[in-house]
Amino acid sequence: MLEYMLDEILSNPKEIPLKELTDYLNKWIDRSLHDFSIEAMETRHAYIKRIRDLDDEHLEPLAKRLDKQITAICSDRRMIYRMDWWKK
Repeated sequence: MLEYMLDEILSNPKEIPLKELTDYLNKWIDRSLHDFSIEAMETRHAYIKRIRDLDDEHLEPLAKRLDKQITAICSDRRMIYRMDWWKK
């Protein structure tokens, strides 16, 4: 449902309700925080690209928040890999 709403909002760049987009994106980010799947990662990158393509300074914090989530997930993956190595 969240992805559908985000796609709908981002599909109409001239009529983007900033508050609504922010709310939906923040909910999606919170729910996907621990999702390490390739699909979730691709969705994060797609949202960043779509947001940055709109070239709206009010939306940039949303793209930065997604960037931070990607960085945190990459760090978590490295930590998990190191922990698995340590157990052997």
